[in-house]
Amino acid sequence: MMQRVFTGAIEEISQCLAGFSTDIENCLDSSAWEKLTEVLASRQSYFEKILFAAEGELYIQALIPLVEKVLEQDSAAFGRIQDHKKKLIEQYALLENGRRAIKAYTGRDLG
Repeated sequence: MMQRVFTGAIEEISQCLAGFSTDIENCLDSSAWEKLTEVLASRQSYFEKILFAAEGELYIQALIPLVEKVLEQDSAAFGRIQDHKKKLIEQYALLENGRRAIKAYTGRDLG
């Protein structure tokens, strides 16, 4: 009976973390940065709750692979964010070059 409760709790945590991962991916796909901040804060609160309530070595050992998976997903998400940031910097540089060219051509400041 105890093993079933334990397995059920770990499965519930796994499903909840998967839901956070889906939400994070959706935020990244739609560039919903404010929503991403909210999702990450909610996930942090959830982690604090489950880790504060963690009792027993077996339970903690069962959480480790879940946390490692989240870290891997976060690393991939961070890479996506860095790629997006790089694209934005490139677009900004193009915009600034265009503004300078127009300013030089017209003699007016567009900033």
